[in-house]
Amino acid sequence: YHRFPFDDHRLSLMVANDSITPSEAYFTVDNSSFSSAEKVFAANWKLHTTGTLWGYSDLNLDQNDPHKSVRRPVVAYTINFVKSGLRSIIIIFLPLFIVLLLAIFTLLMNIDNAPGRLRGSTGSLTAILSYRFVVDRMMPSIGYFTTTDAIYALWFLLIFMVFLLQIAIGRMKLNARGTLLAERINTAGFFFCMAVCVTLTTWFLLR
Repeated sequence: YHRFPFDDHRLSLMVANDSITPSEAYFTVDNSSFSSAEKVFAANWKLHTTGTLWGYSDLNLDQNDPHKSVRRPVVAYTINFVKSGLRSIIIIFLPLFIVLLLAIFTLLMNIDNAPGRLRGSTGSLTAILSYRFVVDRMMPSIGYFTTTDAIYALWFLLIFMVFLLQIAIGRMKLNARGTLLAERINTAGFFFCMAVCVTLTTWFLLR
């Protein structure tokens, strides 16, 4: 599930005969030897392709002695499944994308409206923290990072950066010099967030 929810799966079924040696029998198959019923149903998955392989494999009789092994004829049938729709992707990423846009939108607000900018960034930060519990319910129970975790972590850091930026701008003295500096910092933060979002989107479309 490293690429969840963009992951596909392959199921392999291996048929082996441990009673004979390769010199006694030889298996030959083709893709027409493997078919599936028309009414096969797997929730959220679609049967994509099937394949067959044949040959020999080594059977180790003693794990402590690599020389104690025999060869056996085998046939492997593979079934490739793909996601049947975009439901999981939309449910997971659309709310996160909206929260990120709301956070970036605060950088477009009037520089004098410090309370409104701070409330908007605080609401975005609270929303993405709360939505993490929803994402966890939809993810498989695994102990490693997935694509969803990586995107969530990156967007959380962007929203947190916007939050800190709004605090810093709100504490600045908005005289002539301070307002100019605040606007420059605000503009730099906006373009940085947009550049990261565009780069991330392009990377996922081209990978």
